[in-house]
Amino acid sequence: MRSRTFSRSKGFSLIEMLVAMIFISILMMGMFQVYGAAMNSFSSTAEAMGANRIKRWAITQIEDDLQSAGYFFYHPGRELPGYISVDTATGQNALMIFPDRSATYNTLDPGTNTVVSETVWFDEVQFIEDQPLQVRAQLSAIPAANNLLTLTVTSGALTEVLAGDYVLLLDATYEICRVLSTTATTVTLDTSASAIRDPVDGNATGASQGLQYLSHQIGTDVFFVRPLQVVRYTVLPLALDPASATSMIPCLVRDQTAYPTNGTRFVWPAANATAAGVTRTIIAENVAGQPVTAAAPNLPNQYALRVDISPNNGTTWSRTGPTAITAAGGWPGIVGNFNTWVGVNGRAPYTSITDSMNPIWFRNIPALFKVDLTTRTALKRADRNNPTQRTYTYRSQTLVCQPRNFALGQ
Repeated sequence: MRSRTFSRSKGFSLIEMLVAMIFISILMMGMFQVYGAAMNSFSSTAEAMGANRIKRWAITQIEDDLQSAGYFFYHPGRELPGYISVDTATGQNALMIFPDRSATYNTLDPGTNTVVSETVWFDEVQFIEDQPLQVRAQLSAIPAANNLLTLTVTSGALTEVLAGDYVLLLDATYEICRVLSTTATTVTLDTSASAIRDPVDGNATGASQGLQYLSHQIGTDVFFVRPLQVVRYTVLPLALDPASATSMIPCLVRDQTAYPTNGTRFVWPAANATAAGVTRTIIAENVAGQPVTAAAPNLPNQYALRVDISPNNGTTWSRTGPTAITAAGGWPGIVGNFNTWVGVNGRAPYTSITDSMNPIWFRNIPALFKVDLTTRTALKRADRNNPTQRTYTYRSQTLVCQPRNFALGQ
């Protein structure tokens, strides 16, 4: 009888299993590190691109507003109110720049879940304009009285029009009247004595005392203007983080209100506060300059918002010159430099931007703006050059423009 020999199949030994698991663990650790680095790089790039988009959008908003700075609707009898001030110490000037302001606040670092203190440096710019409203209409009936317009609204709604706004009828007779009240389809006009231009007391409006002509035809285009608005761009730390009631985020803010009728400098509401008559719009979040090593910034990208003005197409700028510009010098220092250069450049008879006879000086003196805006990513990420350190990614952009309403010679 033939005997058979069976060979038993052998499995992995315990040592072999341990070696394989160690080897696989090392490979997986490496793969996780590569994956983590790739995800961190992806997140950093995406956040940097987001900061870029925010910055470009904010710059566009600033440019649109600056292009409208100094705009006043035309009327043959238009005069500006006598209370527009040129006092650089306490007055509300038609244009002002306040340099080297700062705000220190607490913000939440999600990476470490701790609240840290930060300081943001910025400039503030204020200017006045007549603001066209986004409301368009046409006459739907020939006016039968000097105090009532019946309209067909083609854009926006008459609820956006407030008492004191101006209504402009764009036909051959071209009339401007002041609004008293509105309904969904009608506008009641102010026919009081205060509605008409009064050169005696200086409270000029340019509006008519109700309709002077009842010959406006159906289909006449009508639009609306909110006169003498003060616009402010500044940076404020705002409480927008739902994870922490005490955590602040530095934001570029646009404030707007009516020009104060006493000419005294307007006191704007503080961060996270509101005030009657002030419209506040957040233009961009995480607006902050790169960290400052000295007591104050000395480079444009160390400011969240930096504003400068030149009287000679950028040859000289008002932040540098005979008068040192500091937080203490502020706007008067910028005015001193500007007046020095305007005098040298021979802009006679307009040789001063503090002439009470010429409060809207920029209608006759050209001025070039330079605006530097710096945004950052929302979160800190590991520094590629120093993985143990977490930093923000910053993006800066410079805008240079001359408002279309400057140096019109009017």
